[in-house]
Amino acid sequence: MIILSFLPALLLGEETRELSLRSAIDSALQNNYGIIIQQISTDISEEQNTWGTTGALPSISFVGTGSEGFAFNDLDQQETTSLNASVNLNWTIFRGFSARISKEKLNELEKLSEGSLNIIVENTLISVMNTYYQALLNLEYIDIGNELVGLSEDRNIYEEEKTRLGASGTYNLLQAKNAFLEDKSKLLSAQATYRASIRQLNYLMGVDLDQEYQLTEAFESGEEQYDLATLEERMLGNNHTLQNQYLNLKMAELDVRQAKSGYYPTLSMGASGGYGSSETVYDTNTSLNSSMENWNTNLSVSLSYTIYNGGVRKQGLQVARLQEKITGVQTLEMKQEMKMTLRQELDFYQVRQEQLKLAEENLGAARLNMELSRERYQNGTINSFNYRDVQQIYMNAAVQFQNAKFSVIESYNAILRLTGGIIDEFST
Repeated sequence: MIILSFLPALLLGEETRELSLRSAIDSALQNNYGIIIQQISTDISEEQNTWGTTGALPSISFVGTGSEGFAFNDLDQQETTSLNASVNLNWTIFRGFSARISKEKLNELEKLSEGSLNIIVENTLISVMNTYYQALLNLEYIDIGNELVGLSEDRNIYEEEKTRLGASGTYNLLQAKNAFLEDKSKLLSAQATYRASIRQLNYLMGVDLDQEYQLTEAFESGEEQYDLATLEERMLGNNHTLQNQYLNLKMAELDVRQAKSGYYPTLSMGASGGYGSSETVYDTNTSLNSSMENWNTNLSVSLSYTIYNGGVRKQGLQVARLQEKITGVQTLEMKQEMKMTLRQELDFYQVRQEQLKLAEENLGAARLNMELSRERYQNGTINSFNYRDVQQIYMNAAVQFQNAKFSVIESYNAILRLTGGIIDEFST
């Protein structure tokens, strides 16, 4: 039993270290691939959120040219050199508040990206928490398996001794041996499932997949008492998915304002200043040589207004308004759906707490029954089949009890996520 309990570490040969749930979460927040990618996307949104992106700022450009020309004929040849340089400024001063609206949209897009990061963090934390407790559940399965293997081994040894003394037949010995091998096989399966859950945990934490741990958290479920009205108020104010939907609704409103800006005129200005020079030199008729240079400036203002463009402007406004209505209905639907989900999760949590109490009572009765049956089996009061049935009842009761604890933990995590409390509780 001792060798089997340490089998994962012996097989992998990895150094085992202690791991708390808080440490697992800290590692995931730093190393999880999805979080890192979304954090970079959030940084991109922050970089793009500038007035320059909206086109509200002027553009300044420099243009410089130079040329050298040659002309040949029978009487003479000439060489012309010219240089030109200019600085140009173009600025759209007004286009129906479009630049300001675009800046507001960039602000909302940055918030939306941050909200998406929060959602990914929530999903990661939920996965880490559930996987961590799933590993603890698998350890409980291993403990149950070790206990049953010990009982089956004692029974097998007992039958071997009885057969050696002639007090029992080969049939009973084979039954005992089959039960022992069956329990041992289940134990090995439980150990393999535990190793798989640890690998999944390592993947979520972004660390070496073969790292082994001694999990330090106790596999216990809480007994929180919740008030539906309080939970609902917290959910409507803090749920990150719903917060993102509010941002989508704000974006739809900005799209309507953007479409309206097409009904305003566009005012723009331009300014330029430059220098130019030209020199022509003849080889023979030098009296024709010439040179010239000049400085020039230019300032322009233009006002344009689209009187009619085939109804495209009106169509765009109508589509934006309809899309805003769709987003508004989707927001109402999401709120209603979350209210329903919250009620279901709260019901599940309360029912599962009651089921946990029943499973605990059932386990206590099954344990007592097994202890009594073991004495009766050794006294010959019951046969090996009855004793095996009692063992199976105890194993099922033990598994149901551990599953009931895990179900309560899952419901607690689901409520915590719905109400937007995971990040507040676990992230820094």
